[in-house]
Amino acid sequence: MHFSIEEPYWKNKAEQFMIQLGMSEESRREIQIILMKNQPEDAIQLYKKILNEASVRQPSVEEISPHADDQELHAELQRLPFELRAAVALSSFHQIENNRLEQLVDSGDVQEGLRQLADQLKIDNMQTRKLLQYLAHTYEKKEMSEIETEELTGKAGPEEIEVRKKRSLIKPLAVAAGAVAALSAAMLLLSDPVSPTEDQSSGDQVEEEGEEETQKAEPIFSDEEIDELKETLKQNKEQLSQTLSLPEEEINMMMVSHQAEAHLSYIERLTTADSEHAHGNVSSLKDSAVNMIDMVRPPLKILKAAYDEANEMIGYDEIDLSDVSVSIFMHIGSDFLTVYQNKLEQLITAHQYTEEQLKENHPDLFKSMTENGIEVRFEEDDQVTVEFGGERFIDETEFLHPYYRDAIASIHEQYLFGDFYSEDQNEEVLMEMPKILLRLESQIVKFYELEKDLNDSEDADSRYRMLQVPSTLSMNYTEMLMLLTAQSSMYDGSSSDEISEKHLTVWNHILQESEYEGTRLRSIISMQKEVFEENDSDRPDGWGSIALSPFKEFTNPMNFRGRQMLVSMPLEGYALQLYNKYAAEGNDSLKYLHPKTSILYFLNALQQGDYETAYSLMGGEELPVFEDFVSEAKQQEFNFDQMVDLVPSSSQVGEFDFQNQHGNQSMNFTLIKEDERFAVKYNARLLEGLSTGDDPDAL
Repeated sequence: MHFSIEEPYWKNKAEQFMIQLGMSEESRREIQIILMKNQPEDAIQLYKKILNEASVRQPSVEEISPHADDQELHAELQRLPFELRAAVALSSFHQIENNRLEQLVDSGDVQEGLRQLADQLKIDNMQTRKLLQYLAHTYEKKEMSEIETEELTGKAGPEEIEVRKKRSLIKPLAVAAGAVAALSAAMLLLSDPVSPTEDQSSGDQVEEEGEEETQKAEPIFSDEEIDELKETLKQNKEQLSQTLSLPEEEINMMMVSHQAEAHLSYIERLTTADSEHAHGNVSSLKDSAVNMIDMVRPPLKILKAAYDEANEMIGYDEIDLSDVSVSIFMHIGSDFLTVYQNKLEQLITAHQYTEEQLKENHPDLFKSMTENGIEVRFEEDDQVTVEFGGERFIDETEFLHPYYRDAIASIHEQYLFGDFYSEDQNEEVLMEMPKILLRLESQIVKFYELEKDLNDSEDADSRYRMLQVPSTLSMNYTEMLMLLTAQSSMYDGSSSDEISEKHLTVWNHILQESEYEGTRLRSIISMQKEVFEENDSDRPDGWGSIALSPFKEFTNPMNFRGRQMLVSMPLEGYALQLYNKYAAEGNDSLKYLHPKTSILYFLNALQQGDYETAYSLMGGEELPVFEDFVSEAKQQEFNFDQMVDLVPSSSQVGEFDFQNQHGNQSMNFTLIKEDERFAVKYNARLLEGLSTGDDPDAL
């Protein structure tokens, strides 16, 4: 696979890794010059060079995000010992296969790093992994600035370099939009604060002489305001502790408390001048503080508050209001189930309680769960399952559409299976996963059919009603599916390419039992197993590099990106096997792959001179007859070498635009839905625009 540190993708990955390791801007600049002067030959060598340089430098914590949660998680990551910090960063934020990851870090350091990070955050491992997923999006925005020739040759003076570094810091941030995003932002601080443009801030930040202006600023909150907010949060936590019958130290471990504390700590440090540049609207920041503190309340009250807030902000009908409020609640609701689950398991372990003894010795705990719409099921092996349900839950969620009430009742299945992430999964745990996926699949299809009925109705207005909850559920479904089919624990040894017996047993169960007949789950497992068997039951190179999309006919390709790693061109390993399957079988083989896969196959077909396959992947009114297409294609040379993930850029009715960074240029593609398939839209400039000649970077 072609690699070059001069390509934007790898430059940015290097910059992001250095930030994750806690390197200061000055250190990153120094390491960048080292990388450019003595360029690594591949990705592993790149990471090794950075690790070697970073290990002898003093770490620092810089501001990476206007979000308090992201910033605090980044700071906590820096508290880990260097080896653990590196292991967590590489495993969480960089797409490196397990056998290659071990060339850089010890596999035990990954697990220990995650454990220590969870302890520092006072949350469990699963919540830590979720937060790291969110943090990954913040890191992905970081880009390496260009190095001037004088810096590489050492001819630039220190003052000149310093001014360039200051200028490189001035970058605008994206701002989230949309009714649901706005509501989520108001309640959970999910949207980014507004950043200044270059024109607005460059004069303030860098003077002509290269000196910074200094201005003492007053806090945007007075001491009295901060004290009042802290007191309100303290009272809310005390009240929640009483309502849940849980000690306050366990309330402090919950995400709602953690987020409110982090946000209070964040705004306490802000200054008036900073806030005007970084936020623009101080009142919205204050509102966010109040809203986050107000979220520290019992679960069903949070749900009702979200519903009422949605009603005030967007109105509409029962389905829209249910969708917005439950979309917000799903992540919060799982937190309450987790804290009760942990509490019960601690009591059972510490006292060896039976079900009767547990209820007899802790009646207040069970009473509180019931009053908060939470039930406990005891399994035969003394395991407990905590879930939303019971008469109180039904009574206090009558305002919700029934589908959404069912979604809340199944939250425990989607968020509480931390064992699925374990490296020592046992067969019994794995066998639970298909059952959950089966129930979740049925639930998701019902939601998408509801969405379709809403938009096909004679009473439907001009706006397209896209529901958020099925999108969240389908993402959860895909993540769980990936754990079953594509994670490192599928293999008996860290460097083994053979599927483990326990995974093979679960796969065969899905393929043989009648309850899975006709399901998406069976179809995808069948496809994955076929690839294994074609590869003599070994894992092919690049396993999992093609993004799955189990609900492709329903999901908007712009909103559901799916996973796709850097792939070499022409395709090889896993990607090539799936490409050959398409060439032999046609569109049916694409049924559960992300629509952007059609673009990848199209480029591979062009480069290989497989014009029949390339033509089959195109569409549009301008598409010429096959013979003319072949004649045009033969006049061009295609050498793509490697492909970074295709990123959604824009869309209009029936058309979806994707962009790919290749070398120093961008390639742009439009997908159209045609004859129940996604096709690459042809235009007269397409092939010439993709032509590289002999140089893969000449786009």
